[in-house]
Amino acid sequence: METLRGVVASGTLISNRQLQQLYENVGGTETAGLIGLGYIEAVPYPDLGAFQAQVQADPPFGVPARGPTVLAKEGAQTRYCLIRLAAGSPNGVRDLSSSGIGQLYTDLSSNFDYCTSRYATALDASAATAVPDVALLPSVVRKATSNDTISRSVFDLVLPIYRAGAPIANIAQRESALLGWAVGLFSPEPILGPLVGRGANLAVSIAYTNPAYAGTVQVATGGHTPPGTTRNEVQLPIDGPWSAAISVVPSSASATVQGVGVLADLLVIVLLMALIVSLFRSRKRALESIAQKNQQLEHRALHDGLTGLPNRDLILDRAASMLERAEARGTAVAAYLIDLDGFNAINDIYGHRIGDQVLQGVAERIRTSIGESDTLGRLTGDEFVVLAEGASIGAGPDRLADAVLEALSPPFDILAPGGEAMVRLTACIGVAVGPGRSAEDLLRDADTALNEAKAAGRRHYTVFEPEMRTAARSRLALTSELRTAIEQRQFFLAYQPIFNLSDVRPIGVEALLRWRHPLRGVVPPLDFIPLLEETGMICDVGLEVLRLACEQAKRWEQRGLPIFVSVNASAIQIESDRFAADVDRVLQDTGLAPNRLTLEITESALMRDAQGTVKRLANLKGLGIRLAIDDFGTGYSSLAYLRQFPVDVLKIDRSFVSSMTNSQGGMALVRTMLELARALNLETVAEGIEDRDQLSALETEHCRSGQGFLLAKPLDPAQIELFFDNARPRQMATISAR
Repeated sequence: METLRGVVASGTLISNRQLQQLYENVGGTETAGLIGLGYIEAVPYPDLGAFQAQVQADPPFGVPARGPTVLAKEGAQTRYCLIRLAAGSPNGVRDLSSSGIGQLYTDLSSNFDYCTSRYATALDASAATAVPDVALLPSVVRKATSNDTISRSVFDLVLPIYRAGAPIANIAQRESALLGWAVGLFSPEPILGPLVGRGANLAVSIAYTNPAYAGTVQVATGGHTPPGTTRNEVQLPIDGPWSAAISVVPSSASATVQGVGVLADLLVIVLLMALIVSLFRSRKRALESIAQKNQQLEHRALHDGLTGLPNRDLILDRAASMLERAEARGTAVAAYLIDLDGFNAINDIYGHRIGDQVLQGVAERIRTSIGESDTLGRLTGDEFVVLAEGASIGAGPDRLADAVLEALSPPFDILAPGGEAMVRLTACIGVAVGPGRSAEDLLRDADTALNEAKAAGRRHYTVFEPEMRTAARSRLALTSELRTAIEQRQFFLAYQPIFNLSDVRPIGVEALLRWRHPLRGVVPPLDFIPLLEETGMICDVGLEVLRLACEQAKRWEQRGLPIFVSVNASAIQIESDRFAADVDRVLQDTGLAPNRLTLEITESALMRDAQGTVKRLANLKGLGIRLAIDDFGTGYSSLAYLRQFPVDVLKIDRSFVSSMTNSQGGMALVRTMLELARALNLETVAEGIEDRDQLSALETEHCRSGQGFLLAKPLDPAQIELFFDNARPRQMATISAR
């Protein structure tokens, strides 16, 4: 009941299923005879329609719905007391729903004044009582059972529920703040049954005096008295509204037997006193158990189950408090959003159990690197947050960020299935400094700064600047527009010819993605392709690009133009174990011969997971397609891995081509790359050829193929057909004249 009152007062109403689970968790009748639990809501007349919809969507457990009905006439009553939640044993729920303490939404005959007068004891508490105590009322149903040893009345404990924070010093204030009542339905049978079942000479009676009623309420009686039998009754003095009596049938036996009987009676009295004490102690234990479970539920609701750290809800609450203090004192508050680099690989390689151990280790290391007054929380899987104020950021936010990154630098020792191992982790951190914003805004700005830190690479931190918010909004708007572009097929392909440099003859094309925006026209690739990769949309777009390019190459082949086509593949696509199957399906669907397709993969993408990439490239190579390393020289691939990658072509980046005629060092670099390619038996394609000197230098160094604006700009499919039909002899003459 205490838990139910706390939940309702907080404004977060649980469902009937959750209430039934709560009832079962506290033991039901095994605790203190609890057989039913319910919430009777004081519903204002204007809210009857909404209340009816709520109950229809979440009917009280075990209470049969009676179907919709016409709501009460306006002005008949200002408020109604109606059952909103019910749980317990089947009999207990039935008693609760028919005991007169409240009705379902289908029966609006219940009267709020009747409810308040019935529960007057609960409301009419001493002004000195901070939270009015429960009142006990008799149930009007199931007055007796067929049990031979005990007949009993079900009784209910009533606990008023008030609006959180409302004054309740007097009756008027309590009636104004009243939300409803938590009601517990109890049976004395679990306690009285074992006692009166010991013999037929004993009868027990327990009663409760309620000031709202004349006389006392007979709660339970136990034992069986034959008609005409006289019993000696003893009243037990008990402070408070409870009273109890026992009676024993007198005996005509000898004095010795009579004495034994008296002793037995005294023993029974002692047992009964112990029983009554047990009744109240059981109730106290039940309430304490509920309070303990309530505390556990509250802790679980506000803390991360794995690390025990505060979760997002508690972090937001503490951030709001810290910002309020900072505003009053004129000090600063900082939020540090920490995201682990590449943590998913640990789960993939070692399993989630090891990953959980690493997360616990990360939490401990961060905790030791921050101040005692700082707050550490966990928001999602590998995302942590630190709230700092005072001395921790007195010298600026950089110091704490450096301390966290340094704490995470040493390797983590793990006990993996294959034995002991060490894993290394780095992190990126986004920092936002307050006050001047809400708790939600503080975390949002820290997240924006985190995205900037991730874009800068591993082991970086970035402090939020206002212009980042503008950039983030633009990125969000662009993301939405890209999704629309995918749905409305706004993407198209242009094709840049690739030439054999020995005779300047076009031999193939590179498919280039373009976006025709309905308002901005054709958007440059660098303005949207990085965002496609960041959001993962590049997988869907990349597969569509592959399909369009293969379909076009097949149409050219059918027209008598055997043009090979190169298609760029993103790092995300290469890292997918499904990519080879996707490529194979596209080739099967379009009918393009595999040797007419070249997939271009950037050097940095190959090295993100070099060992795994070798296997996935082998699967792609097994399809019969050609593989090229794009932008060669801009990454950090080692010669050892370069020899393992089953590639066919090295594409020399345009930055090296542009520098080869401007400096001796640039020429030497290109010459080294060409010699390396020849040593590995790889073809070469020079990118970005823009003047005749570059072309001549590449021809002198025996670079086999090239592309660039000097030779041809990107063209649409129809232009490509004309170009390949007409350009062969004329192209050679044109280039010679330049």
